Amino acid sequence: MCPPQVFMMAVSAGSTMIKMNAQQKAGEAQKKASDREARQIKIDRDMGKVQAMQRQTARVQEYLSAEKSNMAVFSASGVDVDSASQVAFAEANAVTVGEDVSAIALQADYESRTRTVESQLATARGKNALSASYANQMGTATEGIYNLATIWDG
Repeated sequence: MCPPQVFMMAVSAGSTMIKMNAQQKAGEAQKKASDREARQIKIDRDMGKVQAMQRQTARVQEYLSAEKSNMAVFSASGVDVDSASQVAFAEANAVTVGEDVSAIALQADYESRTRTVESQLATARGKNALSASYANQMGTATEGIYNLATIWDG
């Protein structure tokens, strides 16, 4: 074997190894990025739950405040606050608040489930990117072996 072939084989082997290393690093970087995205989505999901609880609490407090104001106005106007119509009015308002709080909880649950799926998809994307980089590395290794064999026979 003559020295130019040895040089060409060394260059081919070196470039193959560099390319394989770059493919591995790219896959690992994509996986890390996807894992970070998944963690951020989970944090956003948890924040959404907290915000929903805050909205529910605010809605109940708003109802209680309005109920007290209504009672004060009715009492000041001489309206019997214990009359059947006033009790029905208060009950209807309480039902509305209950429906509002339930709607807030339902929306929060939907958003939470959506974010959970998004997080799982981000994690899967990272794993798939890493697996693809391994497959690319094998292709590069095979290509490098072929190049070395071609140089050797040449």
